[in-house]
Amino acid sequence: MTTTELDTLIIGGGQAGLALGHHLRRTGRRFAILDAHARVGDTWRRGAGTR
Repeated sequence: MTTTELDTLIIGGGQAGLALGHHLRRTGRRFAILDAHARVGDTWRRGAGTR
């Protein structure tokens, strides 16, 4: 098992979570984005607010 230290953990891979990840990357922060869906963009594929 490998452990990785993160500066930030983003819950939700929707528009706001992805935008936050973009800005964190530009500052060199270590982060992860967690989302209930299996693939990036599933929120849009399934329609906003649908799980």
